[in-house]
Amino acid sequence: MSKTRRILQYYFNHTYSKIVSNNFLDWFINHRNIDERDIVLRELWDNLEVAPQQSTEQSLSQVERRISMRGRQPWRVPFLQKIGRIAAIFLLPLVSASIVYFYTHHTHAATTGSELTECFVPNGKVRMVTLPDSSQVLLNAGTVLIYPSSFGAHTRTVYLNGEACFTVCRNENKPFIVKTTDMDIEVLGTVFDVSSYADSEHALATLKSGRVNVHLKNEPSTSVILEPYEQVSYNRISGEVKVTRQVNVENVFAWKDGHLVIQGMSMNEIAKTIERRYGVTIYLNANKYEKERITAKFIHGETVYEFLSVLQQLIPGLKYKTEENKIYIY
Repeated sequence: MSKTRRILQYYFNHTYSKIVSNNFLDWFINHRNIDERDIVLRELWDNLEVAPQQSTEQSLSQVERRISMRGRQPWRVPFLQKIGRIAAIFLLPLVSASIVYFYTHHTHAATTGSELTECFVPNGKVRMVTLPDSSQVLLNAGTVLIYPSSFGAHTRTVYLNGEACFTVCRNENKPFIVKTTDMDIEVLGTVFDVSSYADSEHALATLKSGRVNVHLKNEPSTSVILEPYEQVSYNRISGEVKVTRQVNVENVFAWKDGHLVIQGMSMNEIAKTIERRYGVTIYLNANKYEKERITAKFIHGETVYEFLSVLQQLIPGLKYKTEENKIYIY
């Protein structure tokens, strides 16, 4: 039994003090082996002795309505409650995000006393959010943004899991801070993009205008100051930090205009990108394509099938089949 499995199984079957619980949550959201963590969570969920009740279907319907919302207004989500086996498969993708919410709610709200709002953007969607200071945030598919109903006296802090483009109103007396799993990005007023999906190999911050200071959490003494058209990249597997001094920001920000640009991506990363953009599920023979690195630009609103056709031209021998919203690449 792996160390990760032992920790998760033991924690969810025992009761601990608040200090121990907070330490566990901090470990949970910063844990690197996401795939193993999700497998153990699914096993724990499947072993719950919960019988569906009359309210189970109603609860599931409420969650479905929230996730399928088409409006621009963010919605408040309480910490995920156990509503029965009948909803387990649907709710599992939100478990990790909900634990992140629980963690930030108890650590942040305790210091500010302000109610937190969680805005979740499902795969296949993009959403604009206006923050309490009038800053604008465009959220890419599969993204969670958490922010207070009103900012504190000294800083403007938000929490991000996913990708977002920030246009921040300048306030020299109150720095704006974006917190992710790996980075804290501090700004006064600027336009920048942050990509920090929990299941991605890399976390990136790219500056279009202004100036930002990026603090790396795994190296507390290290910070990177970015000037316009610069990007910092953190590799979660190797721990490597790379700063690119002249990045093509038009490619980085292309998703804002509905375009899709992939640069040197592995097939695993491309599969996740397809899932987020088109709201489908990809099953990939990863071993067959582990050495492939693809660069391509899609600027005409291609469908998922047109996207896959281009992949077939770029990777000889690639095949796929579809079943409803499932795509098998082999």
